[in-house]
Amino acid sequence: MIILSDTAYPEAEKLSGQAYLASLAALDSAQQYTAVAREQASIHGAKLYEE
Repeated sequence: MIILSDTAYPEAEKLSGQAYLASLAALDSAQQYTAVAREQASIHGAKLYEE
């Protein structure tokens, strides 16, 4: 069992929150990139297949 001190726990919680927000930003960025790629592919007559 890991025991965090009173000062370590809030810091760990803050870092966890920052990591979560960073992962959401990365997901959003990837979704935007995918949308742009699909649009470009359709412009050029290519077809993307969903897995």
